[in-house]
Amino acid sequence: LGLEPDEVGIAGLMFGFFMLVTASHFAAKSVRQAWYLGTLGAERLPFVYLLVAVAAVPSLVAYRRLAAKFPTVALIVGTCVAQAAGLLAVELVLPRPSATAAILFYVWTTLIFGIAVSQLWAWATEIFHARQARRLFAFISAGGLLGGIPGGFMAGWAARRFGAAGALNVAVILVLTAAVIAIVISRILPTQTERSSDRSTSLDTSRVVAAFRRSPLLKSIAGLMALSAVLAQVVDLQFYWVVERVTTGLDERTGLIGNFFVWLGILAFLFQVLFTRRIHRSLGTVVGLRVLPAWILAVSVLFAVALVSAPGLLLAAVWTLKLGENGFRHSVDQASRELLFVPVPLGRRRDAKVFIDVFVQRAAEGVAGLILLPV
Repeated sequence: LGLEPDEVGIAGLMFGFFMLVTASHFAAKSVRQAWYLGTLGAERLPFVYLLVAVAAVPSLVAYRRLAAKFPTVALIVGTCVAQAAGLLAVELVLPRPSATAAILFYVWTTLIFGIAVSQLWAWATEIFHARQARRLFAFISAGGLLGGIPGGFMAGWAARRFGAAGALNVAVILVLTAAVIAIVISRILPTQTERSSDRSTSLDTSRVVAAFRRSPLLKSIAGLMALSAVLAQVVDLQFYWVVERVTTGLDERTGLIGNFFVWLGILAFLFQVLFTRRIHRSLGTVVGLRVLPAWILAVSVLFAVALVSAPGLLLAAVWTLKLGENGFRHSVDQASRELLFVPVPLGRRRDAKVFIDVFVQRAAEGVAGLILLPV
């Protein structure tokens, strides 16, 4: 795994934290997608893509104000608690599901998980220096991939035994456990890793924009993230359009989507552990960035062929497409993109990461919604 003896403890805890946060998200996402498909249908997914993009702007402003006032660890723990509180609130309205509640649940889970992942990687780039990052980011990212396995499995099991509310309870327990691990990490880190002198004292949008204007690297990362987000939404719509047609009822859809996340986690985790670090060390970061688009291109051709001439293979084709898109995006592609931030100065890196992860990515999803409306 490329771990030095003195790195095992902190890297292992970061791995566990990311695994639990992701497991909680996938458990909640199983309910979210099933609920939305049952009340609004896959054809209306582009509308919620647009809504997420619009909501990302005030979310970014509010988060940056909080980031200027509180330490990184306090923000991370607070985000976990906010996720748990929101999931418990959703359980209250689940017996009387409505389209409005399904939309709000979709937007909230998407934005808060995006913030949580951005916090994790910003924290990781503070803790580890550049040479460590090249070795350890693939391992830490694997924790997020592994999280899809217990998250999807427990969501599917809980949905079959206790209904969709059971899957939400699983998500609450997982994210609160992640908050405890974050506190443990903060207690064993050297005090110098909390670099308060680099933290912004106020929200300065003009400074963020100026940093992007001066940095070809940041502009390239933002463009890469935007294109990746558009592709993800195209594949997302295709997948859930097929799922809607082969399932009936909230609990059945929750179970099927949960099972999909299990297979996604297994395949992505194996690829991450076996190949991502080797790709980075032997072939370089840029090669790692080419895996995802190459897969989407190849399997999209197969999906188009199945759509036109082999409808019986449509589910298998879209399953393969979604497995690869999600699996590679959260494994080799994410680890490669995070390495691109390492050369950026720390003070600028925190603002840039939040801006790209929250605003640029969600704005691109809004653009994808516009593109997909005629579909």
